[in-house]
Amino acid sequence: MKEQTHTLRGTPIALGLGLMMMITAAGCGSSTDDTAGGVGTEDCERDSDCPTNRRCSGGSCVLMSTSGSDRDTGMDEEDAPPSPATVCTACDTDGACGRETDLCVALIDGAVCGRDCGEDPEPCPDGTTCQEVMDGRPGHEGKLQCLPTIGQCTDCYDPDDDDRGSGPGCRATDCDQDDPNTYEGAEEVCDEKDNDCDDDVDEGFDLMVDLDHCGGCGQACAPPNTQEAACVEGACEIVACPEGFGDCDGRLETGCEASLRVFYLDSDGDRFGDRLQTVSACEAPDDYVSQPNDCDDSNPDINPAEREECDGLDNDCSTVVDDNLDPPLAAITTGVCRGATKVCRDGEYVEPDYNELPDYEPIESSCDGLDNDCDGQADLDCDPCLVPLFFATIQEAAEARCSTITIQANAPRNMQLTNPPEAVTLRPERGQPAFGTLTIQLDDGGSQLVRVSTMAFEQVLVTNFNPTAQVILDRLRVAGTRSFAAPISLTGYGLTLRNSTVEDNEATSGLNSSGAISLNVAIGFSLERNIVRNNRVAHNEVTPSRIAGALLIQDSESRGRLIGNLFAGNGANANEGAGAIYIDEGVSDVTLRNNTLVGNTNALNMQASAVACAGELSSGLFSSNIMWDQTGRHVFGCDQAPIQFSLHQGDAPEGTGNLNADPLFADPDNGDYALGEGSPAINAGDPSATWNDVDGSRNDMGHTGGPQL
Repeated sequence: MKEQTHTLRGTPIALGLGLMMMITAAGCGSSTDDTAGGVGTEDCERDSDCPTNRRCSGGSCVLMSTSGSDRDTGMDEEDAPPSPATVCTACDTDGACGRETDLCVALIDGAVCGRDCGEDPEPCPDGTTCQEVMDGRPGHEGKLQCLPTIGQCTDCYDPDDDDRGSGPGCRATDCDQDDPNTYEGAEEVCDEKDNDCDDDVDEGFDLMVDLDHCGGCGQACAPPNTQEAACVEGACEIVACPEGFGDCDGRLETGCEASLRVFYLDSDGDRFGDRLQTVSACEAPDDYVSQPNDCDDSNPDINPAEREECDGLDNDCSTVVDDNLDPPLAAITTGVCRGATKVCRDGEYVEPDYNELPDYEPIESSCDGLDNDCDGQADLDCDPCLVPLFFATIQEAAEARCSTITIQANAPRNMQLTNPPEAVTLRPERGQPAFGTLTIQLDDGGSQLVRVSTMAFEQVLVTNFNPTAQVILDRLRVAGTRSFAAPISLTGYGLTLRNSTVEDNEATSGLNSSGAISLNVAIGFSLERNIVRNNRVAHNEVTPSRIAGALLIQDSESRGRLIGNLFAGNGANANEGAGAIYIDEGVSDVTLRNNTLVGNTNALNMQASAVACAGELSSGLFSSNIMWDQTGRHVFGCDQAPIQFSLHQGDAPEGTGNLNADPLFADPDNGDYALGEGSPAINAGDPSATWNDVDGSRNDMGHTGGPQL
């Protein structure tokens, strides 16, 4: 507390915290106030040990006279009358203020000595007036004392240090001396106090609407997670929540505590709503539900929980009409029709299309152990020689004297037939099924004929040592095989390969090898109307020998004919070999008639890109062939075999009817080597009527000319 002073009758009065401490000390008999007018009780040895206005007498400090001197009255000091009290001297009891009639009076700024003015006729000091004591202390009632005219000893009594208080020395009055924030002109705040001392409390604050003081000072209306709140009649209310949140528990202290749920209008009462008509709320309003996706909210029988019916409606709201049905059984449920059900069409159940059922046949033709036509009986007119339905292998079927063995698609991948007791034909049940390796071996005294038709294999190996027997391979397909030797190897008597396709194969042996077909000791062979293309030998031998991209014919006993074949795009890489056909030394009797050889290559011997003979082919013949788009000589060696009625690119060889002209193929870029309109090879082949074309006209050169074989 700051020190505050006031001058009364020329005597400085020091008040404040220090004064009040001295007042307390005086009450304990140890006052140290130099200007106090009370009776001292301090111990002393000399006057200098006592405060001002006191002297040492009998070991104690006693009050001196008001003049400040101890006059000689002719009486003992102990008998001398006490001096009048000095007004505004701090005190704690009446006895501390001099005369018995001088009282210790409680003023606003503390307890101070007054001076009796009721019995003492001496006028009151300056700045004081004779007043009735009103402090309520015992014995003070009705007493008159000289007290400060302003009612306080200090010039400005300001116990809360806010520079405002009571007295002329203060800047302003203070209506609450204990609160430094309360005084005249202070800012009024809402705290249930008169802060600005205007006799009004909390003016300017409307506790009925003020968000900071709603219903009471300091009671803020600010619920958590709230977009907008309002104070209404002194009560806090939530006006708006952030989007997606709500006051679902009704408690102000939790604010908008819950995420709102989305509900959907359910107009038809089926517990599913329209996903386009929504409301967000804590609980579902009337006619709203939590489940959406009702695709028809006007029909209670249409919603995601309904079972789909065959009625032309999307009952289960799957976006598909009449799906996921549980249809009734069809009228026919035997055989392969077992388990067949009716189908929903245009909102009604109808019989199924039995032709769409797996393995169904209106007229049963398959021999598969199934009732294909659903008549309750299986395989009534079935071929009894089915492999593997009735026989595990073709050998078992042949030994059971099956003349025609029908091969099913699930037959063993690799097949072997050895010396069947009778002539036998191998054919597929349907289509052209693919298998692995077919091996046929006929020894002397076996069957007279083995025919294989319309199947695909990776390899075909035939050996016929029976000079009276024949093996006919018709409409086979061998494609995409990579093997050590030729994928088709034919050895022995009476071997015919016709109407077959041999393409895209590769052999890796560089000795006695062909990319497609190898004929070994082939006596009386015949290759007719075959397509042999894009086959090659890819070997690693340094000096390859007897190599053919498409066809190798070896052994001096081999003899036969090549009629109506197409050899295209085949290749080899050997001095002793040919891009398409290589005929080994000693082979003398081979006829090539109406063949087309085009685009075949031999990188190491460009003179032998099409046909090469290691010997002279003394009994051979080249007639009505076309050799085109190949390097060097189309026929290399084969010097004694005549060449006639043939078309060769480059210089036409010597011989009757040979041409050097563009054959005008129909579409060579796409592999169509038939003769196009205006081709010079039309009606330019062998003029003999024996070799006329199918239409009776003169023979056309190339693989499309000649008679039906």
